[in-house]
Amino acid sequence: MRKNSAFNPPVSTVFSVLFELFKTISKISGLSYKHLCTRQSTCFSRCFGMDRKIKTLIRAGYYSSEFEVIKDAMISLFRENTELKINAAIELYKGGEVSLGKAVEIAGVTTIEFKEILGKRGIIREIEARPAEKMDRKLKKYLQT
Repeated sequence: MRKNSAFNPPVSTVFSVLFELFKTISKISGLSYKHLCTRQSTCFSRCFGMDRKIKTLIRAGYYSSEFEVIKDAMISLFRENTELKINAAIELYKGGEVSLGKAVEIAGVTTIEFKEILGKRGIIREIEARPAEKMDRKLKKYLQT
């Protein structure tokens, strides 16, 4: 673990990842999602027997809170597990929560690679285009100037 980490992702990204993690833990553990969400850090640390280690790291000054420990663990998890990053990016993209470009960034692959992955998994990309008439009007206007 590191003290004074320079890498700080947006809090909204961390919450989004934690939200998905708790949904998964809820399915696996049988605990209600509401229970997990109201007691996020406590439940997370107890579910995996990490309470003592987490409290030790906080007491030693490596982290300021349980949330910071979990955030750092999640960052490490996604950094080390490429397939997990790709899966998260695909799910966010499929749900319309991120653009193709943002999904590529999250997955840590090139646009071409990401499109190939989508194709291999049978995920159809929907491309939104302007009506041809509107594009023709703009083109004529542009050519007239």
